[in-house]
Amino acid sequence: DHYCSRKNQQKQDVNIRKGSSTSLEVGGFGSVNFQDNSSILDHHTDPIPNNSSILFAVFYLPIENNMKHPLQFYQRRMQQTCTFLRRFGAPVIALGNPGALRSIPGCDWLSEVDGGTYTISDLRHANVSSIPIKHSCSKKFSGTKDKSKNVPLQREILQIWLNKIDILADLADSHQEKLVIWIDAGLPQNRHPTVEKLVEVGLHDPRNQSMWVSTYDSEKIKKIRTWFGNEQCTTPPVVSACMLAFRGHAGKRVRDVYRQKMAEIARSADEGSDDVCSCFDEESVLSKMYRDMPSEISIVGV
Repeated sequence: DHYCSRKNQQKQDVNIRKGSSTSLEVGGFGSVNFQDNSSILDHHTDPIPNNSSILFAVFYLPIENNMKHPLQFYQRRMQQTCTFLRRFGAPVIALGNPGALRSIPGCDWLSEVDGGTYTISDLRHANVSSIPIKHSCSKKFSGTKDKSKNVPLQREILQIWLNKIDILADLADSHQEKLVIWIDAGLPQNRHPTVEKLVEVGLHDPRNQSMWVSTYDSEKIKKIRTWFGNEQCTTPPVVSACMLAFRGHAGKRVRDVYRQKMAEIARSADEGSDDVCSCFDEESVLSKMYRDMPSEISIVGV
């Protein structure tokens, strides 16, 4: 899962395969349009009912010597997330290590499905995930003044992050009419309202968007000049990937465009030029998708 928290049933019979806008100046992106969905939400203010048209997916795969967060961090966050998600009355699929997720107090009701267990060797993009490691990249919010304090990117964790879209699209292939929603195992409690907004907009947005995502607090982002502990990395993320949503029938398109943009970033990063940022993660790819194809992605909130 992606750790976007910086500062800030019974077993289901489900099978899966192995308005206006506000313009803001955001670093290297120039003027970025953030969709204003208030007019959409005004018509759907009732509490979200039991809903069979949405499907949540939570992915967690324990990584040995995880330098980002300890196991207890995810257990605490997942307890909060399981309590929160239960109110939707929708199935929540435990992916990665379903047993580890369902063993967390309050999460035993999560569903396990055929093909939902993954190991690192099952994931795609192994070669791509090795590129930032080869270039000694640190985690995205690392600075450049005192690099000794930076936390290095770990290939296994980066590979999990880069597989989010693929895993969710695989799930979507079998649920063409549902709104499928990725939730990070490390989702902080203060992002729960954004999940509610994501669901509301995804279900009722009259525009035929391919994907709905959240973003970062622009006031905090604009204070950061470099990323990944690398002076060449000056383009900030627009997309926060701790939650993602698209309709099942859009899964293939989203996956194809995502892979295309990932390949473009990977080729540039692997050149190793002194003036090119060689560091990236899945939010770098999704932000490039948003920059290059803004009509495909709608940002619903922080």
